[in-house]
Amino acid sequence: MFMKMIKKSDSNQNITISNQKNQCLEYALEYLRLGWSVLPIRPRSKIPFVKWKPYQEKRPTESEVERWWKSYQKAGVGVVTGKISNLLTIDYDSVDAQNRFCAQFGGRETTICFKSREGHEQDLFHYPMAHTIGPIVGLIEGVDIRAEGSIFIAPPSIHKSGSVYEWIGINPLEMGIEDIIDLPEDILNFILSRQNKSERKGKEKKVIDESKRQSSNYPQWLEEIIHGVDQGNRDNAATRIAGYFLNQYKGNKEKTLLLMEGWNTRNNPPLTDIELNKVINSISSVQDKDEFRVYSGLDIEEVVFHKAPRGDGSKYEFRIAGYKESIIMTSADLIVSNKFRTKFLDLTGHMLPPMKNNNYVPLMQKMINNAKRTILSSDVTIDGLIIDLISEQINSKAIGDELNEIDRLIVVKDNKIYLKIKIIKNAMGHIEINILSRYDIAQILKNIGFEHNRIRDEEGIMHRVWIILVLKFEIFISEQDNILEINTIFNS
Repeated sequence: MFMKMIKKSDSNQNITISNQKNQCLEYALEYLRLGWSVLPIRPRSKIPFVKWKPYQEKRPTESEVERWWKSYQKAGVGVVTGKISNLLTIDYDSVDAQNRFCAQFGGRETTICFKSREGHEQDLFHYPMAHTIGPIVGLIEGVDIRAEGSIFIAPPSIHKSGSVYEWIGINPLEMGIEDIIDLPEDILNFILSRQNKSERKGKEKKVIDESKRQSSNYPQWLEEIIHGVDQGNRDNAATRIAGYFLNQYKGNKEKTLLLMEGWNTRNNPPLTDIELNKVINSISSVQDKDEFRVYSGLDIEEVVFHKAPRGDGSKYEFRIAGYKESIIMTSADLIVSNKFRTKFLDLTGHMLPPMKNNNYVPLMQKMINNAKRTILSSDVTIDGLIIDLISEQINSKAIGDELNEIDRLIVVKDNKIYLKIKIIKNAMGHIEINILSRYDIAQILKNIGFEHNRIRDEEGIMHRVWIILVLKFEIFISEQDNILEINTIFNS
């Protein structure tokens, strides 16, 4: 058995492992079984012991990994990012870097992450296979991207400072890698825009050349500020220039940004990238609202993106001026113009004219690009929801009595309840907003009194399961004043 116990907290992890000689070897083999390409890393460094280019295209075998650690017994564990491991990581070098990232993107996503020292953390995402993304140093200040051609140092390696790399919250060796999520579209687009900087320089030259050809037609006010302004006039000038170029280029924010980046270098001092983007997005939002007014005949106050912590159940809310209620759309609904038209009719009593997809999609894309972001929080009674879901399944007798049924049913055997988190997730399928991650559910199960362990079923197959004594579960729900009559089922 690889691990007897893993206990997690925000500040530390206590990991008890079988008495094999090399802890990092055991982790490396487990990572390899998760589909990750692993490497032996020189102690307290980020440099592999071996030439690692071949392992960007093929994973090592278990025998190779064992030979490596036989030769380099003090090696740490490295994981190759990119397509080979289906991994991309966002690397924060400090708490300040995390705060800057959250300010720009509205928060960090709930995914698997680890830390090397206090404040230095990395978030794991699926590598976006439709794109080729290499490492990016300084995506924003203090934040790097590790992708094709990169490595991250994984737990339980030792950092050069002496601290131990640790998983935060979800340990993939305990709970698998299902909680790694896709890279959010806004972050992906930002990464792609930075990566394509060399291409953008070529585009910038073309746009600037075009702008120069048109410069003789600039209005007088633009001629006066196009060569840069001082700090007291930057905001007003940026707003006017953004509006002018967005109009000139039919709402094209990329062209507008390219021109304004050149203008901004002549300011004393320049606006930050965040400030410049904020101005363009704000003016673009106003223009998009004008476009919506032309289409619908009504003003839209704002669009709010309500993001669920795990992505499931995220919704867009369109707030129409003059109406207390809103139009609520899921991402799937939003793609279909007729669904929006139907909900608009239900709310306002106005029938929108049909719109072809090549017009509807760009309009909606503009609206949601400028949406305000909020994060949905977990319900305070969510522990009770999990208890109810478990109890309902037991009461309905939809339970198994053999451990080989554990992948599809809650099992009650030998006065114990056995279950997997995916059974809870499946049972929650009827809930409109599924806001619980596997980690959330694991924490609730621990609060109830479940313990996590590995067991073999009747066919010898190993499973990671959550276990509680029937009596302990009964006592817990009794203490919560949520008594359910399950005794007859347990004793039948």
